[in-house]
Amino acid sequence: MIENFVERIPESLKSKPGAPFYSGRSAFSEPSDLYILGIHPGGEGGQSVSEHIDWVMQRAPADWSSYRYGRWGNANPGQRPLQRNLLHLLKQVGKEAHKVSSSQAVILNSLDIPAFKRKYKRSFEELADECWQFH
Repeated sequence: MIENFVERIPESLKSKPGAPFYSGRSAFSEPSDLYILGIHPGGEGGQSVSEHIDWVMQRAPADWSSYRYGRWGNANPGQRPLQRNLLHLLKQVGKEAHKVSSSQAVILNSLDIPAFKRKYKRSFEELADECWQFH
């Protein structure tokens, strides 16, 4: 099922730095009653969208979750406040991060929302519209 999502990622975005998946293949293997959709990935640089797709599809554990196992900045995996808070929230509703599909409204990296315009010469809203077919 994750392959269906990959097919919907616009080709124009695949060479740019970003991360369309915040959970691994197992989260996308069957329908779910919950989908986590953040505003944007944050950060600068990093692997391209295509490299990220390849990593998730070929090398990441099927039950990988960026919220649990992702190294954000210089913190240990899963230890940034947003990661810990989201893991706590999921636990409170009886969910596990690796079983919940998760992504970002805009799958490209940017330090913050205004930086999308500076970096990609397009607004957050324009990029979100382009990414929407993926979601």
